[in-house]
Amino acid sequence: SSPAPRHLHPFPPRRSSDLDGDRYGTGVAAEIITGKYSYHTPIYRQQDMFAGSGWTPGRSTLLNILTAAAFVIEPLIAHFKRAVLADDIIGTDDTHVTLILPETIPKPEPNDPKSQRAHEVLSKAITEKRRSVMARMWAYRGITVPLNVFDFTVSRHRDGPEIMLADYRGVLQAD
Repeated sequence: SSPAPRHLHPFPPRRSSDLDGDRYGTGVAAEIITGKYSYHTPIYRQQDMFAGSGWTPGRSTLLNILTAAAFVIEPLIAHFKRAVLADDIIGTDDTHVTLILPETIPKPEPNDPKSQRAHEVLSKAITEKRRSVMARMWAYRGITVPLNVFDFTVSRHRDGPEIMLADYRGVLQAD
C-alpha cells in the first residue's frame, strides 16, 4: 500500500481547548493541576519536567494555564465540600503557611468577610513594610467520608471556619 499523500494530515484535527482563548488542550491543564495539587510539584519543577520532553514553556505560561483551568475544577471542589459537610463528624486543623505579599492587593469584595479580612491583613503588612504574612491552611475531613477539603485564610481569624461551617450541623473535632 502506498503512503497517504503529503497534503492529507495523518492525524485527526486537534480538539479545541476547553480553556477560553488558550491554545493548549485540557490534557496539558490536567497535567499541570495534577502535578501541582496531587504531587505537590512546584511550577518551576514542572517547567523542567516538560522541558525534558521537548516543550519549554515559561513559568508564566504554566501559571496562566493553571489559572484559566480553575473554573473546570470548581464544581469538583464544591462537590467535595458538600460531601464532607454532610458527614456527622468532621475533623479539622490548621497549619501556618508563609504568604509572600503580592505586588498589588485585590480590592475587597462586598459581602465577603474573607476578602475583606485579606485586604485588611495585607494592607497592614504592606504599611509595616513586611514581605510576607503568616497565613493559614485549614483542613477539613469527614470521619466516614474519606475526603480532605482545604480552605486558605490570611490569618487565624474565625472568618474562614465560620464561613466553611456556617450550615454544618454535626460534631466538629479540633485541637
